[in-house]
Amino acid sequence: MKLNSTDLRKFYMGAVSLYGILYDEDAIDILKTYFKDFDEKSLLKDMESRSEKMTREYSIWPYEAGKKEGYMIVDEFFGSEDIRDLEIEQDGKKRYVPEDFKSFCAYGLNRTLKTSFVARDRLYATICKYMPKSLSKYHLDYVVKEILLTLSFGDADIGEAMELMERFGFNIKSDNDVQDVVDAIMFAYNNTKKIENLGFSPAEML
Repeated sequence: MKLNSTDLRKFYMGAVSLYGILYDEDAIDILKTYFKDFDEKSLLKDMESRSEKMTREYSIWPYEAGKKEGYMIVDEFFGSEDIRDLEIEQDGKKRYVPEDFKSFCAYGLNRTLKTSFVARDRLYATICKYMPKSLSKYHLDYVVKEILLTLSFGDADIGEAMELMERFGFNIKSDNDVQDVVDAIMFAYNNTKKIENLGFSPAEML
């Protein structure tokens, strides 16, 4: 079977969200876990056609490894050095593969899904406690989303998260309040799927 171009685009977005980089052979293996009769030639043809185009979400790069040639799906923000560093970090780790194709694609369409529901709810409830009661739900959602995206892409930068919250009237009165927020952010970080862990969260790796 062949996937249409829309489904393949969603697959590419899910791939870079979970893994940062994904080689064609690995992409084929993953797709065959969902679609046993997947036509791998159709994927290679699609990747070839997309390798000449620009996108804000992912890139398709041609590569050569000895006598072998192929394509790789790469996070749009990565360069060659990033890829080499990431390959070292990922080396020897098992790849997380969601149980169904729709779930795989969802991680690319909404990267905040990479944080578990429990961690997202806890972070939202904690931040609400220290924000002005007059702050709209839209702005609360914005703050939480930005923190979750930061955790998804990088480390748990507590200072950056605090600065973001202060812009919206963040109000803490004691060290216990600070610790409450820090604990919620760290819990979210530990339950966020990371590309260096091939799509597993730090808690799942443990």
